[in-house]
Parts: sequence; structure tokens; C-alpha cells
Amino acid sequence: MSQDIRQWSARAIVFVLLCIHQPGCHAAGSGVLPATVLSSSPTQAGDAAGQCGSASSLAYNDRVMVCIGFEAEDRNEPGGPGSKAVFYPRVDQYSSISVDQLEGVVASYNWTLMQEFSYMWVGVNGQRTVGQEKGFIDADGECVRLNGTYFEPDGDRRVCYGWALHNKPVANPDNYLSTGLTAIVHLADGEVTRVVWDVGCTLCPEHQQELSCLADNTSIVCSSDGGGCSDCYLPIGERCGSGQHACAPKLYVAWVGTDSNGVPMTSA
Repeated sequence: MSQDIRQWSARAIVFVLLCIHQPGCHAAGSGVLPATVLSSSPTQAGDAAGQCGSASSLAYNDRVMVCIGFEAEDRNEPGGPGSKAVFYPRVDQYSSISVDQLEGVVASYNWTLMQEFSYMWVGVNGQRTVGQEKGFIDADGECVRLNGTYFEPDGDRRVCYGWALHNKPVANPDNYLSTGLTAIVHLADGEVTRVVWDVGCTLCPEHQQELSCLADNTSIVCSSDGGGCSDCYLPIGERCGSGQHACAPKLYVAWVGTDSNGVPMTSA
């Protein structure tokens, strides 16, 4: 495992407001639908073309655009209002990224301010973070998302799993901040096929009492029995705003698969 960890400062990023509070800005795909079909392809589900670069062939040590998107709610469709930070690490470097510009927001203890950045996604080469979501086979044989208003399962319907966007809670109203989130970029001959979140609670061992393993409360499942996902969270404390970046949202990026020359990735 490569441990060449590089720290990327938020001062070197481009921080882009997408469309917060802009008239007419709305989530793509919004509207009333009787049921949403879950994708059988992680690449299709994570399509983020226009949000974070586009598909291209990557080789070991190439510079690559990595986007960290922030939104106020957990959306099932891309293109909603939010903000984005852009970094340029190298392919197959195990990178540590800190969004230092948001430390003041976290340190404010003001949920109205924090909520605008409460959910996070990661994008690489036109792909966003995805995970598998539990659904049910409908009358047409499609794997559809459970929707309490328009679709209620019964004993005759079979459980299925499909791919969907997976946005991680960064902070919550109880003043907890996620820590140690890791995005794993999957390559196949240099093409990004999917970006997924690593299992997070392995980074908060029991002897570190200040850390708590909390459910991420999304619709994505992270275990073979259909159980939900969870991550390490740290109480927002007095060190926030001290200049130590203790409460700046942090992210790690690792790589698996092969690059455009067939070189295996080793950072995950």
C-alpha cells in the first residue's frame, strides 16, 4: 500500500458557487414520478458530465481534477444547487484534502450556515460517488427505488439492488463533523468506472473516545444483509476556528484498478 500522502490546501483550490440562491436554479430531474428506476451500471448512475470534468484516459501520476461538491440535502439526481471545491492531485497518490475555507462555517455552530454544506459528493473525470440502493422489482420487471408516497412494497415483490448517487453527511444539527471519509476511484484501463466511499468506521477505534461511529442515514446499503452505511464523527469542539484546521472538512482519495498502460493502482 502506498502511503505517499499529500496535503492539499484549500487556499490552492478553485471554490465555485454553482447556483446557491439563484432564481430558476433547481435540481435536474425534479418533478413527480411514480417510481425511479435504479441503474444496473455504476458508470451510468454516477454520470456527472458537466459537474466535474469528462471521461478521459488516465495514466499513473497524471494530474486529475477531483471535485468535492456540497449540497444542503441528500439528492438522488445531479445538478442541484450547491457549491464545489476543485483540487488537482495525481493518479494513484493517496491524497489528503482539507477544505480549509469551510472551517469558519463549521466553527460558527450555526446550523443555518452549515446546512448549505451538510452533504458531500466527490467527482472524478465525469463520475460522482455512487453506492448500491435497495429497491423492489415492479410489475414491469424494473428495479425501482422505494418511495413511500408512490410505491409501497408487499410480500409478493422481490428485493433488488441498483446503483444510485451516494452523498455523505459532512455535519449534522447535533454539531458532529465527519472525519476520515475516503473516496476510492476505480479505474479500468485508465477509464474511471465508478467512485465509491470506503467503509468509514474502521478509522474510529474504540479507544478513541472522542470519535463516534454514526449512521450516514442515506438510502445506500453497505453490508450484504442490506444494512446502512456509517462513518466516524467528531464533536465540533473548542479548537474550531483556531487556525489548526481541526474542523475543516477532510477527504482522502485512493485508487484501484489499472491505468491506461495497464499499470495496477496501489494506493487503496
